[in-house]
Amino acid sequence: MRNILFFFMVSFILVSGSAYAEGPYKKPMVDKKDEAKQLVIKGNQSFSARRYDEAITWYKQAIALDPDSVDANYNLGVSYGNKGMHDESIAAYNRVIAISPRHAQAHNNLGSAYEKKGMADKAHSEYEKAVEADPYLAPALYNLGKSYLARGTHGQAAEYLYQAGILFNKSKNKEWAQKSYDLLKQTNSKEREKELYELLDVNAQEKRKEKTSK
Repeated sequence: MRNILFFFMVSFILVSGSAYAEGPYKKPMVDKKDEAKQLVIKGNQSFSARRYDEAITWYKQAIALDPDSVDANYNLGVSYGNKGMHDESIAAYNRVIAISPRHAQAHNNLGSAYEKKGMADKAHSEYEKAVEADPYLAPALYNLGKSYLARGTHGQAAEYLYQAGILFNKSKNKEWAQKSYDLLKQTNSKEREKELYELLDVNAQEKRKEKTSK
């Protein structure tokens, strides 16, 4: 009996010793991607307050933790663009596209950055990719229409500007709907011009409703 008790006590000491050898409980490490998301949120807050340098710092910190963060890279590109730093903006948008090749907004913004640098052909190519990725992205349709107009290709310019005007109007963005119409007038596409005018002009819409109700 004594031998059995002695063996039990030794076994208990060994098991207990192994438990204590693991050390105190350690708090799990915070996931880097989650931490990066929090930094992006901070960057967005700074961006909303127009503190672009501060926003850029937050986005860079987020990218250091999660290099494949589309939001961090895209927002970094927008921040650089707002500061007129087009080369840095272009680099950021290209990283977004490397991660997400069909990111329509990144293609559109990349096109705008190229356009501001006087690189019209590259800008046009990016606008085409943006519209291909998202045929309902109004800013991309507008930019592509404007690009075709600058090239003297009025037929295609009219179609894209017409579509942009419709989408801007649906989203209640009257300012850009009007801009689309103003450019559309330069294409000499009378039919599309008339259609968009009737869509945008409240009086014309009311008159049309009155005619159809009679």
